[in-house]
Formats: sequence, structure tokens, C-alpha cells
Amino acid sequence: KMFYMERGAGASNLHMRFNLAAVKPGTFILSKKLSGTDDPENDLIEFPYQIYYRTKVDGRIEEHRLTEKNGDDYNAVYADTNVNVRYMPEFTPAGGSEEYKDVFFLKPGQSAEITLPFSTVDYRVVECGVNPDIYDHVKANDNELTGTTTVNTVGGTARKDFATGWDTLTDRQKVDYDNHVKEGAMRTLSIKKRLYDVDGETELHYPENETVFKFRLYLGDENADADELPLANMYSYYVKNAQNEYCRWDSNLKRFVSLEKENFSDLTAAEKTAAKFTTSSSGTISKIPADHTVEVRDLIISSQYKVEERIGEIPKGYTLREGDGYTRVDTTPQETYGMTPVSGIIARDEDPKYEVRNQKGWGLTVKKVWTDKDFMESHDDIYFAVYVKTGSDPDQYELYDDSVRRLSSAESEVYYFFDDLRYNNRIFHFTDFEIREVMLATVGGEQLHVDADGKVTGYTTVTPVDDNGTLITGGTPVGGSHKDELSYTVKYEPGESTGKNENIRTDTVTNSRPGVVLYKTDWTGAFDQDGHLTGALAGARFTLKDQGGNDVAAEAYTSDSTGRITIAYLDEGSYTLKETAAPKGYMAPEHPMTITVDANDNVSVSGLDEAYYAISTRTDPGMQASILIRNKPAALQAKKVDSSSGDAIQNVHFALYRQVTASDGTKRKDYLPMTGYEDLVTDENGILPKISMDLTAGTYYLTETETITGYDLLTKDLCFTIQNDGTVTINSEGHSSWLTTVTDPETGMTSYTITIPNGKMKKVAFKKVDIADTNTPLAGASFDLYRVTGGQREESPMYEDLVSGTDGMLAVGTDKTFELGAGTYDLVETEAPAGYMLKETAVRITVSETGVTYDEGTSISEDGRGVQYDATTGIYTLTVTNTAGAELPSSGGPGVIWMYVLGSILLIGCGVLLVARRRIRDH
Repeated sequence: KMFYMERGAGASNLHMRFNLAAVKPGTFILSKKLSGTDDPENDLIEFPYQIYYRTKVDGRIEEHRLTEKNGDDYNAVYADTNVNVRYMPEFTPAGGSEEYKDVFFLKPGQSAEITLPFSTVDYRVVECGVNPDIYDHVKANDNELTGTTTVNTVGGTARKDFATGWDTLTDRQKVDYDNHVKEGAMRTLSIKKRLYDVDGETELHYPENETVFKFRLYLGDENADADELPLANMYSYYVKNAQNEYCRWDSNLKRFVSLEKENFSDLTAAEKTAAKFTTSSSGTISKIPADHTVEVRDLIISSQYKVEERIGEIPKGYTLREGDGYTRVDTTPQETYGMTPVSGIIARDEDPKYEVRNQKGWGLTVKKVWTDKDFMESHDDIYFAVYVKTGSDPDQYELYDDSVRRLSSAESEVYYFFDDLRYNNRIFHFTDFEIREVMLATVGGEQLHVDADGKVTGYTTVTPVDDNGTLITGGTPVGGSHKDELSYTVKYEPGESTGKNENIRTDTVTNSRPGVVLYKTDWTGAFDQDGHLTGALAGARFTLKDQGGNDVAAEAYTSDSTGRITIAYLDEGSYTLKETAAPKGYMAPEHPMTITVDANDNVSVSGLDEAYYAISTRTDPGMQASILIRNKPAALQAKKVDSSSGDAIQNVHFALYRQVTASDGTKRKDYLPMTGYEDLVTDENGILPKISMDLTAGTYYLTETETITGYDLLTKDLCFTIQNDGTVTINSEGHSSWLTTVTDPETGMTSYTITIPNGKMKKVAFKKVDIADTNTPLAGASFDLYRVTGGQREESPMYEDLVSGTDGMLAVGTDKTFELGAGTYDLVETEAPAGYMLKETAVRITVSETGVTYDEGTSISEDGRGVQYDATTGIYTLTVTNTAGAELPSSGGPGVIWMYVLGSILLIGCGVLLVARRRIRDH
């Protein structure tokens, strides 16, 4: 570190220069980069390094190889991190036979901080096993390295080691390796999507067919395990359309749009950015339609790859073609891989090109619904099968071969795919294929066999359950023990397959058993003559507890789009149902509901006014009872009015803020207003827009940002809360009266109105007068005016240098009247008129809706004493007095001060003389 100063003739600048070490003592930085490529930070490639160092022991030089750790400390970490660099104690490059010891790995763009022992004399670095077919130049710190041929080979070419010379840590603190990629050593992998109709011959094209597909990409360098290639994490790729043109993604159209250029080199920098996509962390490439090609560029030769279209991720109604699902098309003859994911090694000869071929078929999804799902820990396995209608009789259907599938408790769907709709050499319509829940039987204690896809074998008989038939199965209730025989009614709801997705259908199979159905409705909710519900509300949240206060099955239940809260399966006893959160615009009942089930499974309700609920004991087939709970509607508005007249005030501006939780757990106003609520302006009725029940439950701060001329601006936020139950409260202390509530007895509507009053500003003038003769104005007095908040005077004055003129009026410039809102103020005299005493105390002024009063510090004005009000101009004039006289100087000016000084010197001298005489006498 060096510090010096320069000072030339007439110069006054201080110059400093610091020479700081680039790295910590005892370390150096090892960096890796690529040149000659479009992707200089290609993280697919790893380069192996050995690091050697020499020490001097007893006059002898000894050479060592750096290992991973020195005690508990790692010797190599990525620069500016504490993450240790990847290390292998032994490493043999792909295709090689010679093993390297103690190898560290870096990817292009990475740097490592290498720590060497304290006794190190010098060191060198070796890049191991470089393939000359890929890299034609290797440099270290811009110096070309020659390289040493090794016994390791790749494709018949001998690999090379590239080593630096020996150097000290002082003279060489960085080693930057740069490998230049040989021309033609980079390849592009292309994967094209081809789509065929159900006949297997007719090709389907985009955009007539809009189905999109998903790939998984695996990538690894030459040393990766081919059987366990990693998924490509955030790796770049490009998409080309059927015309072989590069595309960008249009977020508005939600599709790929052509850039109308076929050659990558013709793309501008901005177009390359727009056309560049990246895989997900799980290697996913998404939304690829028919005829489009995925292009993975900058794959260095010897890199390994795999492309997979997972069976479970293929769109329903499609499948990989069995014979040529994966086909390589850049070779002759074509290589077909059937349904096995395509994999390979990037070779030097040409760019690999593949097609992933899908065929359209028919996809049938079975969606299972258990009405008691909220109350069951698990259900026993159940089984489905496909049946084909073979005649005009509705009951004439036959089991489709090998279609029995298992559905476990953890699953909610079963999926079937059909290449065609042929059965027993006849072609059927898709609607002739029906789903049935089935019961299976075996002989002699044999077990059913279920493969990975849920396909079941080993049964002897299959018995279908008809629509509205009964299924007996087992299950475990929440918090209970397993029950072997639970009786469910089975209901089938076939889906529709129309329009462009005519090959896809979803059927719903519902298993239900008797229970108490709970619904949420608005205030008009009812069961009609057919037992159907009207006025359903979604989003209401409830708790259901037993007599001991314990949750029944779940902590909470929420009403769905049909208004259904749940189907409760309740034993004999009493239960409490409480609405804890109402839907937007509605209020929850004030009290909870009590549901009682007697020994005969009869259900009754109490605890609420009858207007809040309705009960039907046989609304739904097979149910104990149906209960609906009604909510009253609620409305909210905020209104700005004159505090005296109550008249509406238009064009007052507000902003609305959310309440947030600070890092210390305290609640506070958010820093920024809510989006869309930054500037809310009152209308001609004084109503503030967007302050309504459309706001979610929570606490808000309403801030007045701008008022109209002549009115006070609110100095404090209005804090209010919309509770989860739909009620509204004012949190601001002393402002609860601003909230009024009105309920319409006919509709049940509860309307909340927040009325925000604004007081008019008072026009105030100040006149400086003699206390003995208030008719005598005084000129030359100077004052500052401060606002007083919470009893404390604010630091900065509202007005400075209010100077009285010959008429005694205080003014700033020509302005002699000041508009003051309701509140307290201090008028502080800073300079008295000539011949008058400076006021020692401030004049305390109080402005209220009824008028203006003040206190000069000697007596408080009562009923406006000393205040003149002009009803014509609306001006309050306050007389501020001064007492005649002048402050006495410190006795006679500077001459007296010198006398004090001289007297002090004489006294000190006398003291010294007395002490000296006493010492002489004592001696």
C-alpha cells in the first residue's frame, strides 16, 4: 500500500493513490474462459486442472500436488464465495486410460480462489486431457501454451496437457486460461415435432391443430454418465416454425411469431435476444406445436444429450407413435428409436436432427369424487373398467379387453388412451365407450397384480356397478380406525367431447354416502321445489367443532362455486358451525349455528335466528339433511363533507394504503399506495371511488393528499378495517363517530358510510401594537410562525420573517393575511421594534371551527378578546402587544470589562505577594 501527496506551485489539491493487492496473501485466482464461440460461458463443459507447488526444506526443493483440503479448510473455492470447487481425487477422461490425481474442475466463466501452503516457493497449473480436435489454441495469461501429448486418446486423437511455467505468488497472482474453440467444433441439435391423425398417415399441421407439446432435455459433457445425464438447467434454445424461420414469443397472442429469418447469423442482436428461450431447472421445453423445431445450439463435439417426451406429459388424446416415436432424420437410412427417448453424442460429422412423432387417438379421463373426502383419512383401493355398448339396449355392453385399472386413495384420476375405436372388428363411436366402477373377485386366495400404470390382472370375475348402484368398500375416517364396509352410491356423469377436442373426454364418477350437506347462500337463498339451491355463494370459510371444542375432520371448510361447504358425516351429538370469513360484500351471522344429530340420525339446528338458515331433511337423495346458511349483503362508501354544513365536497384527492407487517412484527402503513388507488377523487356527491366491499378483508389507511381552496387538509390518516366477517370498524382514535351503519329490514343490506369532515381554513392577520395604547401600531417587529403538534412546537417554521409595517400588520412581501387550518400555532418574536422589549414567550394561537383565540403569555383571551372579526372579509385580526423600554447593556460597555480584568489581576497579585512574604517569614 502506498500513500503520497503532491503539491505544485499554487496548487491546493491533495492527491492519494492506493496500490491494493488483487488477492489475499498466499492465494491466486484461477479463471476459465472460452473464445471462438457464440457462448463464451457455456456451463455444459468442465475443464480439469491440477495445481502443483514447490517448497524448500533444508535447502532442498520439493514438489507437491495440491489436494482438496488442508485440515478442515478447502484449498479451492469459487471466487467471492465460500463454496468449494468441484474436486475428484482420481479422474480419467472419456476414452482415456491414464488417470489424473487431485483434479479440480472449472466451467467457462468461473473463477476459483486457490490457497497454497504458507511455505510455498512457487507454483504451476496444468489443464489436463485437452482434446485438440476441439481446442486449437490454449493460452494462459495471454501466452500461448505448447502442450504435452499424453497417452490418453479420444477418437484416435491424442489428448494434451497444457501447463504454465513456475512462478511465485508475488509475481503471478492470477492465471487466466483461455481455450479457443476450433472452427467446426460446435454443433446444433434439432428436434422437430411431427403430428399424425388417427389413421397414422395423415399429417396434422399448426395452426389447424393447436395442440402443443413438451420436451425434456438432458445434457452432459463427454465425462458424464450416459445413463444418468443431468437435466439441462436453464440452457438456451431457439424455436423455428414450419418455414424454418426463427420465432419469438408473443405474450398477447400467446404463440410463436416468425422473425422471417432462416439463418442465425442474419439475426440482429435484439432479434437473437427475442428468439432465445431457456429450459426450466428440470430441463423442460414447453408449448411446441406441430411443424415447429427446437434448436439447441453451441453443443461442443463429444457432448452427450438425451431428448424425452414423457408419457405422462403428452397431451391427452395423443401418444408417441410406437414404431417411430423418435426418429433421426439427418442420416441415411433413418434411425428409428420407437418410444425410447433419443440419446447420443455430438459427433464431428454433422448436426444431429430428430423428429418426435405423435399420433392422435382418443383420451378418456376418469375423475373420481368422494363426497366424504374431508372426513376420511384414506379410502381403500377401487377399480375401474371400460365397457362398450354393443347394442341398442342401454344395458347391453361388454368389457373392453385389459381395461381394468386401480385407483388408490392418493390418486384422483385414471386415464385411458385408445389408438382407435375398434372393438371385436367393429368401429364404434367414442360415446359408446363407458366407464364403470367395478368389483373384482379372485379364486383360491390369489392376489391381484397391478403394474406401474395401474393395469390390473389376476382377477377371475369383474362385476360393474350400475348408475345409482351401491359400492361396498373400506376406509379410515379422520382420527378414527379403519372401517371395512362403507356403503356408497355411485353416480356417473359422462363428459362431452365436442369441437376441436373431439378426441378428449372427462367422465366424473361420484361416490356418496348419507351425510349433512352444508351450503352457503346470499340473503335470498332457498331450496326450490325440485330441491335445487338458489343464491349460492363461494368463498365463505367455516369451522366445525364438536362438543369438546375440537375440529371435526378439518381445521376449516370453504364454500365452492355451487355454495357447498362440505358434506359432514356426524355421529350422534351437538356440533358448532361458525362462519369465520364471509365472501366479499357479505356479512357473516353474528352467532354460530348449533347442529344436533340424535340417536336416529335426525338433524336439527339452533342458535341462530331462523331468517339466517333453512333446513331440508331430504333435499339430496341419500342425505340426512341439507342446511343452508344465509349471509346479509353489505356495502361500504366513503364521503367527504363540510364539517359545519354537512354539504358534500367535490374534487378532494385521496390515496389508499394497505397495512403491512414490519420486520419487527409491528403493523404499519405501506410505503406506497395500492396500485390503482394512488389518486382517488371525490365526485359531486362527495363519494370517494373504489372505497367499497370490493376491497379484501384487511386494514387500510386513507390519506388525504389534496383538498380544495379554503379547506383544511387532514393531517392524519384515517385507519379502518374490513373484518373477515364482513363488518367494518374505524381504528383511528377519536374518529369512531365518522362511521355510520344502516340496515334495510327488507333486503337485509347493511350499509357502512365513512363520513370524512373537512373544516374551512380561517383567514388570520396579526397587528403589532403598544401594550399601553393598542391603537398605536408598531413597525419593525419580526416574527416566525410555527405549527404545534401534540403539544410540541415543530422544528421548522411555517412562515419566517413576518415583519410589521408602519400599519403594524405582519407580512411576508405584500401578503398580510394567512390561511390557518384548525389546530394550534406559536408566533415567536425574533426582533422587537426599536425602544421595545422582546417578547420572552410565544403567542399561542388556537384555530377551531368556531373561531380563533390566542394567549400572549400573560393572559388568555376569552371570547375572542383582542381578536377583531370582520364578517364581510372573514378575517380574524389578532393584536400582538409589546412593552416600551430597552434591555440594559452589561454596565457601561467595554471599558467596564477592562476594569473587571484589571481588578482580577490585582487580586491575584496580592495573593501571590502574601504567600511569598509568609514563606520568607517562616524561613
